[in-house]
Amino acid sequence: MEHFYGFNMTQLAFHCNAREIIAHECCQRWVHRKLYGNLQAKNFPLFIPKWAKICISAVLVIPIKFWMLVRPKDRQKQDNSISPTVALLDVGKFPQKQRAISTYSVISSRSEALTALTAPLSTAFGFNSALGGAESATPQSMVFPLNIEEIDKDSRPFGKKNRIRRAHAPTLSTFYSTPIVKYWLSLLFRIIYICCLAYSVVLPGCGSNLWDTGMWVWSFFWWIESVCVLWARSRKIPLSLMPWRVFDVFIFFIFLSLLLGMKVFPFTWMLDLLGVTSTYSAKVVSAFFVLYVSYSTLFTYIPLSDIFGPMIVRVKLMLLRDFTNFLFMIALVMLSSGVAIQAVVFPDRPVTIEVVRKTMSWIWLSLFTTDLSNLSESESCRKSFLGAPKRYCTQVSQYANQSCPSQSLPAYLIVIEYFVILKLLLWPILFAFFSKTAKNVDDEADKIWRFQLYSLAEDFRLRPPLPPPLTFLCLICSACCRFTNSFAGLFHDCDHPDFESRDKHKTTWRFGSIYRNPSVPFKKNEFVNSFWRKLSMEQWRNTEQKPKTVSNKNELQELHNIHNHIRMMTLRGSYEKSGTRKASELQFFEKYPESNVMKISVSLVSKPWAVLVPRYNPPFYCKPLEDFPTEVQRYVDVATEQNVGELKRIWRSRQANDVTNSSEKCWKLSAAGFPLNPNGRTGMAGRGNHPRFGANRRCYYIVLSGGVETQCQVLVDGKRNIPNEWHLENSSKDEHLTSILKMIGVSDSDAHMFSMRRLDSSIVTADKRIPSNDTSPAHLSSEVAENENDTDNAWTEHDVWAISLRERRILTTIIGYSWLPTSAIRGSVLPWQADLVFRAKTIYGL
Repeated sequence: MEHFYGFNMTQLAFHCNAREIIAHECCQRWVHRKLYGNLQAKNFPLFIPKWAKICISAVLVIPIKFWMLVRPKDRQKQDNSISPTVALLDVGKFPQKQRAISTYSVISSRSEALTALTAPLSTAFGFNSALGGAESATPQSMVFPLNIEEIDKDSRPFGKKNRIRRAHAPTLSTFYSTPIVKYWLSLLFRIIYICCLAYSVVLPGCGSNLWDTGMWVWSFFWWIESVCVLWARSRKIPLSLMPWRVFDVFIFFIFLSLLLGMKVFPFTWMLDLLGVTSTYSAKVVSAFFVLYVSYSTLFTYIPLSDIFGPMIVRVKLMLLRDFTNFLFMIALVMLSSGVAIQAVVFPDRPVTIEVVRKTMSWIWLSLFTTDLSNLSESESCRKSFLGAPKRYCTQVSQYANQSCPSQSLPAYLIVIEYFVILKLLLWPILFAFFSKTAKNVDDEADKIWRFQLYSLAEDFRLRPPLPPPLTFLCLICSACCRFTNSFAGLFHDCDHPDFESRDKHKTTWRFGSIYRNPSVPFKKNEFVNSFWRKLSMEQWRNTEQKPKTVSNKNELQELHNIHNHIRMMTLRGSYEKSGTRKASELQFFEKYPESNVMKISVSLVSKPWAVLVPRYNPPFYCKPLEDFPTEVQRYVDVATEQNVGELKRIWRSRQANDVTNSSEKCWKLSAAGFPLNPNGRTGMAGRGNHPRFGANRRCYYIVLSGGVETQCQVLVDGKRNIPNEWHLENSSKDEHLTSILKMIGVSDSDAHMFSMRRLDSSIVTADKRIPSNDTSPAHLSSEVAENENDTDNAWTEHDVWAISLRERRILTTIIGYSWLPTSAIRGSVLPWQADLVFRAKTIYGL
């Protein structure tokens, strides 16, 4: 149709969103011819499917000759040299006589030849009934011209007219320019790309910058291909009719920009401005990028399948029509239930943003799972139970801990009401919606799928023959073909295998004339003109702004070079200074305790890790496992290669968690992956005499007795020190504290209760007060201490815990321990221990 942008009926139906016409059998045959072209696959071997043959042939090239065939074309000589005079006379002559031929009459073979050459396309493919049957009075008749001279005659000799032409192997240009080959080759590379992208995302820590850069370039080539296809289709279709394509290109560009600034070439100044201090944010963006690429691949390539294509459309319709309405319906139920649960189950808990977030998260996750752990009474809540309130408006939930859930009957009814409505009513309603929609949209889903199949064929027709990252190779070949005119068919823009260039210039004078209203503007080249106008404006802007951009880049590069030069000069000066030291400044060695190993004597100036000591290389020593006591051997970090490798992984994970949580006690790791002593260099590497790498905790226990200040006393050992012991296990129960409490006369049940630590082991500050019914030990401090056994990778930490027995009955005489009044604590124990005792009295209100 020359005056409809040169579109045929199928193209015009696609652009007008006429799904009924696209879904017609004739149009679908036209779409399949568009997708497969003249390419055919041989039947042998039978166990290899056709798609596998296409993929293997596209990758290995050689099987093209054995597995692929090209359908031969009919050669008909076309006489295009018609003079203008003949054409003018032919248009102006009178209509020739016509006669109606009935299907019940005798038709000669010559009349049948006329049918194939002169019948309109709609009549030949049975479109008359679909379009109203405007060309014939009855379905059994059609109109033919009587003059046989209008049929193009073949001037070839008689012996060559009916020669049979056999199918032959396709050329590389014909094979790789077929849309179905582009489809399978692109899908194969897309799967490989997703696997490589997923591998780059799951790499631990910061990953590999080289791998991330390569994947970003590959992703950028995919984006360039999508942009080129979108631009090529926008020449005939406005962008407003392709919203999902525009959305895909835009979202892909956003992800590429974020990954470029956060992972490939991190813009530290911008990240610091946004508060991003860890590469974890980049991993989150990469993970969402993998999800988006996977889902977009599913919706882009799935329409070719006649099984999964309609199924995906049905699922999409069910999500858009049913699941969205279902979420709106349950939103009111979820919000009202959340308010009721907060008011009845947690009546004393303050309403903060964090509480609202946790409550709504539990309400939302209850759609998929049933978690009642936070509604049951825990051990800590059972300990803080107060009973019935003494006054009308105090401790409504009857617990000292405000986060404990109420175990009353109304709380039970509120929770049961929510789960009954959610699980027994709303979910069956959703399933009923799904089954009803799946039954009603069967025909509509089939039409939408066939419509998407045409869009898929049109999309891959415009794509380059080779997918990313080989697209750049296609561009080079295209540039070479412009000059050599070789492989011209590899980059041709043929709309259909049955389409020929002479059809573009075929005049309509043979089948009549078409009237065109001169008052209606002709917008055939509107998109092309707009494109070249925008391109010229962009070219002008680039020409004007290019000098400024180049000068700015040169200045930044010069500043970067100066910064690197100053840094290299500083390092060079440090190394030269360390290499030209005097004999009095050389390293001295001293004996490490309880061993024959000599360690480096480090001065106070060189101890901090911030001070650069280029030639510092201390000996590495770890006390053997057999030299430790039997009860300690199970806690020892054995320094084998496999075990140390696993420990390094744990240390890196802890360091990443500390950085993410902005912890004040963030571990620093050496270049080899070992933890670094916060006190600085010690002259000895490894764990030394300590059983563990990193912090080795020694717990100090401040045990107070007495309910008032005058009767308050503290437990000390025979050396007038606060009881202390190495604490190497990571359990919540302190066995050593239990044994001390039993020794001073506390019952077994109370001793186990007092030795259970809180889940939140944060430091208790001096301004906080612990309630009288709280029996858990209070964590007063955790400080790094200096010890002669400390090394660069293992050190000592003092962990101080306090407990108040108040008025409980205890023994006054204890073997190895004694009670000391807190009023006489000054001068009797070490000053730092006395300060901790008075701090414990303050938080317990003594």
